[in-house]
Amino acid sequence: MPSVDGIEQMIAEIDVFTELFQAVDGEVDKLVEPLNARIGLTPAMLAECMSSVMRGEPMEPLPLTRKPKKEEVVVAAYNAPSLTVPGKSVLVFETDDGVVWQLCDAGLGWSPYEATDASWKSVAKFAGLLPARVNPRPPVTAPWTFDLVFGKSARLEVRPGSEPGQILYTLKRVR
Repeated sequence: MPSVDGIEQMIAEIDVFTELFQAVDGEVDKLVEPLNARIGLTPAMLAECMSSVMRGEPMEPLPLTRKPKKEEVVVAAYNAPSLTVPGKSVLVFETDDGVVWQLCDAGLGWSPYEATDASWKSVAKFAGLLPARVNPRPPVTAPWTFDLVFGKSARLEVRPGSEPGQILYTLKRVR
């Protein structure tokens, strides 16, 4: 380090590591890109987030909420306005302790809503099924591929759609 030769050797080593990290970064991107597409994260969305971070813009912290219990008691289902896609709605569930959850890639997950809103419409399909005990982390065969069982009466089949970011769900009564 104290000599010019030592500094040149360190720079050469750093150049080798830089190339290695760039190659690894490219390989990780290749692996992650299809997964991002499945959940609706586009390269443009990621680029905008990265630009925002690089500009030093503050990011909104995730609300502090508890983790899902092994079993949740779902008392209501609503169509809430999407915060990311204007004019669209998302299916959200309220538990007996007032926590709001929405579908995620592995069952019920965090929701940006801290509480329900009186303007939200109840989902009629769930009438007569709630309250129901639900395993918020059901067996998952692939991201967005699971069934949420509502007591002994019904199951909500969740599957990825054919479009990037599209999630399909069907409520089926169990006989």
